[in-house]
Amino acid sequence: MKTSRLLISGLLLAGLLQSPAVLLAQKAEIVSLQRDVGQLDTKLRELKTAQTERMDAVDAQLKLMVESNAKLNAAIAALQKNLSDTVSAIGTLNEQQGKQLLTPMATVSTRVDTMATEFSALRQSVDALGQQLRGFDTRLNDLNNTLRTVSAPPPAPPPSATTTAPAPSASTGAPPGFSATATFESAYRDYNSAKYDLALEEFRTFLQYAANTENGPKAYYYIGQIYYRQEHWDDAAKAFDAVLERYPENSWSPDALLYKAQSLMKDERNSEAIAEFKSFIAKYPGDPNRARADMYLKSLTAAPAKPSSPRNKKRN
Repeated sequence: MKTSRLLISGLLLAGLLQSPAVLLAQKAEIVSLQRDVGQLDTKLRELKTAQTERMDAVDAQLKLMVESNAKLNAAIAALQKNLSDTVSAIGTLNEQQGKQLLTPMATVSTRVDTMATEFSALRQSVDALGQQLRGFDTRLNDLNNTLRTVSAPPPAPPPSATTTAPAPSASTGAPPGFSATATFESAYRDYNSAKYDLALEEFRTFLQYAANTENGPKAYYYIGQIYYRQEHWDDAAKAFDAVLERYPENSWSPDALLYKAQSLMKDERNSEAIAEFKSFIAKYPGDPNRARADMYLKSLTAAPAKPSSPRNKKRN
C-alpha cells in the first residue's frame, strides 16, 4: 500500500514536471487549429460570395430570357396578325381581280368568235373562188364543145325523119330559168355583203330546188351563220344541225358542230352545249378549233350547268 502511494505520487510529480511542455504543445495545436478554422471560414465566405454572384448572374439571365420570351411572343402575335391581314387582303384582291377579269374574258371570247367567223368567211371565200374557177372551166369546156359543133359539117337529115322532142329529165319542180349555181353564188355574194335577209331568202330558194347538190350543206351552214350573227341562237342551232343530220360527215361538219354547240351555249342551254362540245372534241381531236372548244367547255363545266330551257332571245 505504501509503495503504491509512492508510485502514484511519483507519477503525479513527473506529470507536474512535464506539464509546461505539454501545455505549450497543446497551445501550438490550438493555434494551428484556430488558423485552419480561420482559413476554412475564409474559404466558406469566398464560396458563399461566389455562389451569391452566380445566383445573381442566373437571376439576371432568367430575367433576360423572360423579357426575350415576352418580346418573341409579341413578335409572333404581330406576325400572325400581319399574316391574317395579308391573307384577307389577298382574298379580297383575288375576288376583285376575278370580277375585273370577267369583262376581259368576255371580250376575249367575243374576239375569238369574231376571228373564228372571219376565218370561216375566208375559207368560204376560197371555196367560192374555187367554185367559180370550176364554173369557168365548165363554161370553157361548153364553149369548146360549141365551137367543135359549129365547125363540124351538119349531118344530112334522114329521108323521112320526123322531128321529136328530147326526152324530159327528172323534174325537180324548179321554175323555168332556175340555175342552182347562179342562185347559190348570188346568195353567197349577198351574204358576204351583209345583206342577210336577201341572202337568207336566196339560200332557202336554193335549198328548195337543189338541196341534194354539193352546195347543199354550205347553204344550210350559211343560213346558220346568218342566224348566229343576228343572235337568233335557236334558229342557228337548227340550221347547223341540218348540216349534220342531212349531210353526215362532210367537210362542213366540224364547223357546223362547233357552231351548233356555241349557239346552244349562247341560248343558255348549257347541258346541251356541253354534250355538243364533248362530241366535237371526241370526233375531231386534231381540228384547229379544238382549243376554242376546250375553252368553252371548261367555262361551262366550271359552274353548275343550268337546266336546258330553249329560249330565242331575238326572233323575227
